[in-house]
Order: sequence, then structure tokens, then C-alpha cells
Amino acid sequence: MKQIIDSELFTFENNKKGFRKKDIRENLKKFYEFNNTKSFSQKNYDNWPGRICTSGNIYRVYGSWEKALNDAEIKIKKKDEYSIEELVVYVERVWRWAERKPTVGDFLDYNKKFGTNVNRNIWARKFKSYDNFIINFVKLKQNEISFAEFLSLVKSKKNRRVISLKLRSVVLKRDNYTCQHCGISVKQGAKLHVDHIKPLSKNGPNSLLNLQTLCADCNLGKSNKFSG
Repeated sequence: MKQIIDSELFTFENNKKGFRKKDIRENLKKFYEFNNTKSFSQKNYDNWPGRICTSGNIYRVYGSWEKALNDAEIKIKKKDEYSIEELVVYVERVWRWAERKPTVGDFLDYNKKFGTNVNRNIWARKFKSYDNFIINFVKLKQNEISFAEFLSLVKSKKNRRVISLKLRSVVLKRDNYTCQHCGISVKQGAKLHVDHIKPLSKNGPNSLLNLQTLCADCNLGKSNKFSG
């Protein structure tokens, strides 16, 4: 007879069907090995012929799917823990499966069918934008850019560079506190901005050579549609 540890035997859990944590834990480990992946869903478990119960039974015993996985020492990645490399592989799989640029619905359908848990919101949280990621993903697949270039183009928003006060002061002094487009100066009441010649949105560097002094009117008129 298998020994049951006291913490699992003496419990208030209403477990009429006899599903014990020990058995569920071992079954989940077998499913993890069978599934051969770092991420799997409750739906995948329910469709597995080797399961001893349903995910609903597991929820009633543990209180949540996540608690059961933790008890089985199964590490499941959260949505924001995926690397850029893993997201590239994921997007390519969804794209090939949908046979087109993935829509929000395609991501949802793919996740449901294959038990993944990535959605488009991850790009809004981690990167410049989903569209930026996709544009450069296409360039990567068309061999127009290298993977190193791709990484630099879709870098995390956390790494987005801001002009420091010291650098701003250097640029203003260099340009004699004068707009480099119309020539108006701070002495004439101009409100001056330090602007990127090649915009950050177009991957312009945050360097002294790529910065210039513009008045508010010239800066707003310039937007990010052209350089210079």
C-alpha cells in the first residue's frame, strides 16, 4: 500500500472521487514528459488519454491549475517571459498555420487549438508595437535584414533612450540656442526643443550628431515624416 503523507491525508478537502494530490502530482509529471514542452494547457490535459481525472477535478483538489503545476514542480512560462527568439518562432508558426499575417482571432484560435498562451498584447507591453514587430519580422523572413538587425529594431520599450539633461544642454549650447530651421533664438522668445534629425521611430541614434535645436513651431511641423 502506498504511504500517504499526513498533510495530504488529514485535510478538509471534499474529495469524494478519491483523487489525491500525490496521484495527481505524478500524473501531471507524466503528462509533462509526454507533452515534451514548457507550456501546456488544461484543455491539452483533458484531451490526454493518460489522465486520471479532469482539469476540473484538479481545480477542486488544488484550488487552481497553477497550484497543481507548482506542486508537481512544473515551470510554466508567463506571457511576458518569452524571449524575442521564442516570439519569432511563435509568430512564424501562427502565420504558417493561418496562411496569412495573423489577426487577433488567429492568435486566439491557435492558442485554443495548440494549448499555447501568447497573445498580441505582449507586443504592446514589451516592444514598440505589434505592427513594428511584424514589419521587421517580414523583412527578416525576406532576408532583407539580419537577425541582429531585427533584434535592434524591435527592442524593448524599457531600452528606449531618453535625451539626458546634460546632452540637451550640450546641444543647445552648440546650436547657440537658435532654431536650426528658421533661425529664431531664445532671445527672441522662442521655445526651443532638442530634436532627433532621424527620428527614434525610424531607428535614429540618440547621439550628438543626430540631435538638433528646433523651435516648437518647426518641431511640430517636422513631426517624424522626414529627417533634417
